[in-house]
Amino acid sequence: MCLPNIRFLERQIAVETQVKIVNSRQVLRGTLKTPASRRMVPLAAVVANELSDHLARFPVHPESQALFLAPQGNYLKRNTFNDLVWRKAIAAANLPPDTTFHDLRNSFASLLIEQAVQLTKLSRWMSHKSITETADTYGHLYPRPRAVPVTPSMRPSQHDPPLVRV
Repeated sequence: MCLPNIRFLERQIAVETQVKIVNSRQVLRGTLKTPASRRMVPLAAVVANELSDHLARFPVHPESQALFLAPQGNYLKRNTFNDLVWRKAIAAANLPPDTTFHDLRNSFASLLIEQAVQLTKLSRWMSHKSITETADTYGHLYPRPRAVPVTPSMRPSQHDPPLVRV
């Protein structure tokens, strides 16, 4: 994550780049996995506050503006992140040891659904290729509309006027 991608005032994070290995070197690239991967996602106030605290304690890398780096000063690889950060964090949070980083993504989606976020917004924030992918993955979490029971007073009777088509 790079500082220019955090939009504190708008409370959003721009997903525009990713680290890739090119010629055995880590480089920050603007080419993402799919066109849908480039997106803006909401930044919760609690996360914005934590990022602000982090920035007050740790300066960003002068060239890349990266917030989080490996001890050697390069971008964090997945294994390094898991070893140095993730395992300690899940233990401190009393989560099961097999909790994955992807579980956070699913929790994010579930919490948004609980807040009645529209499926179209959720699909965009999750960078799904289509709303169908989002519905297939998370549709079961949306509340189902309750059926309204039909009472005798709602049924047509022989005394009702006929329906006229216009």
